[in-house]
Amino acid sequence: MIDYEPYDRLRNIETVACQSIYAFSEIVKKEKAFSFLQTNIRGVKTNVDNFCLDLNDILVTLDHLILSETGHEGISLPGVSIPGFSVNFSEKLTNKCGGVIVFVSNKITVVGVREYDLEGASCLIVECILNKKLLNFICIYRSPSGDLKVFIDNLRLLLSSLNLGVFKILLGDININIKVALSREVDSYLNLLHEYKLCPYINIPTRVTLTGSETCIDHVFGNVHNQWSVVPVVLETTITDHYTTE
Repeated sequence: MIDYEPYDRLRNIETVACQSIYAFSEIVKKEKAFSFLQTNIRGVKTNVDNFCLDLNDILVTLDHLILSETGHEGISLPGVSIPGFSVNFSEKLTNKCGGVIVFVSNKITVVGVREYDLEGASCLIVECILNKKLLNFICIYRSPSGDLKVFIDNLRLLLSSLNLGVFKILLGDININIKVALSREVDSYLNLLHEYKLCPYINIPTRVTLTGSETCIDHVFGNVHNQWSVVPVVLETTITDHYTTE
């Protein structure tokens, strides 16, 4: 039986929609013990320079920057470096556009970085120390063409391999729309995360198309809301048709 008590504590936590970098920076200054951004970059070689230029004023405030659907095969490390950050690449690309890149501020103590072989997805797990607490960032890009049931089964194996007592944030472009009437697969995905007490922090659309489609496919789940103040944010960036989540 799933214990829903952790979710009851989230009833007063709402996702904030930000339309400007300035509005986001004000939230970070006032509310955050630590901050990170995750975005679908749809080709790091094509879009990372413009993305970093847009975020230039807030990069110094970030602890982590996670890029998904990076398509970084054959790109050298210096090609995507950001001053003041270490950079970590997934080796596994689900297709020519797949991949995850995680930038970690040099201010953060990194305990370890490892890649997990997650079926139909790229996955990096970054273990770091924040405020003297061990925190695992589970950074994922899942291809929309992958078998969802197989992905969920593999995600269960991943979560079961991690220390239950460690703080965790699972995030990325998962390509599972959690803002629709639940299908069996979506229900299984959410129940799995519930089982490991990973709560949904993003509950508004993260991808809005010109045709009017609105989906929540860029996820942030975690178990950190009892330790730190949580202010989830969807930043309405325009580099791709995905917004940036925090």
